[in-house]
Amino acid sequence: MASLLKQRRPLHILHQLEEIRRTGALLTFAGIVLGGIILVLAANLLAGRSFADQYRVEFGTRADRSLIAGMHGPERDSLGTTYRWSRGESTVKLFGPATDQPSILEFDLGWLPPGTNAPRSVYFNLDERAWMQIDVPNQPRLYRILQPPGTLSDGVATLQLRSDTTIVPPDDRPLGIRVDAIGLDWEATAWPIPSLPVLAAQVGWRSAGCIWPAG
Repeated sequence: MASLLKQRRPLHILHQLEEIRRTGALLTFAGIVLGGIILVLAANLLAGRSFADQYRVEFGTRADRSLIAGMHGPERDSLGTTYRWSRGESTVKLFGPATDQPSILEFDLGWLPPGTNAPRSVYFNLDERAWMQIDVPNQPRLYRILQPPGTLSDGVATLQLRSDTTIVPPDDRPLGIRVDAIGLDWEATAWPIPSLPVLAAQVGWRSAGCIWPAG
């Protein structure tokens, strides 16, 4: 008898039960995502407050491929140091925490191309705005330059380099300056928040772990 009553349950009640089930599933998913956002933000903030942070890209490695434009292919010198030559105009993207605190640009340069009159003037644009000029000598040198406050407000800094070039036969490539590495330092006292793409990836990974736990 009970099974017959269950089969005769009105359709509108079944639809209501299905709506309740779907609403519950949506609320559960929203709770997981919201919890993931809170946990990821807390982890990023605590990590940024606890440690001095640095972002560094060694040029001539796989890590730099998606960050550069207008540079020649990777090379390696006799000491094993990887690098790239810039062209007349080159661009580098650097990533850090979304913070208004000042950051420091590290610029690790090598020798100038053979036959170049030293120093070579290099002009820098920061986020498409004229920023500074450096007269680069013919010797390896590490520069540490304070960037304007707010440079990392969106978590990304776009650095554009412009210089004269030299052709060193039999190589017919126009060579600007040798770039070994570029990096960013920011204060550990800042409250770093990851940029939106990084935050989305972190939250997606965290939420996926909650929804589909490992075996």
